[in-house]
Amino acid sequence: MDGWTQRSKRAARRRKKARRRQNGTAKGKTWCRVYAIRDHVGRTVYIGQTRLTVEGRMRWHRKNKDTRICQWMRAEKAANREFSVVVLDDNATWDVSEIILIERARAAGEPLLNQTRGGKDPYRHKTLQTLDLIWDDNADWP
Repeated sequence: MDGWTQRSKRAARRRKKARRRQNGTAKGKTWCRVYAIRDHVGRTVYIGQTRLTVEGRMRWHRKNKDTRICQWMRAEKAANREFSVVVLDDNATWDVSEIILIERARAAGEPLLNQTRGGKDPYRHKTLQTLDLIWDDNADWP
């Protein structure tokens, strides 16, 4: 590769990066948006996070047939019931914001279909209170 080709590729990358900055799409690695799926009554049934558009994430949910949210969406469609998608936080922190909003929704009694606490959860199906009990039981650890 000659020097001109390398320079032109480098310049193209710089222009692309500048366009992203101008459009507001150059986000950090921890940036995401947190969304909620609500049923026809208005109850929150699922809270998720995405770096995609919310529409793109919903397409992914519809394709992934093994998940509880996909099965729920299909059942709602079969019953001719509407559901809505609402962005809860458009400038959220990856993994952290989702966990906080899921805990708040569960504390408020929302019937969530989320299988984890959110994010990269190593403790599936356990709430923060359960984890606190686990740590309290093992308080004599060094």
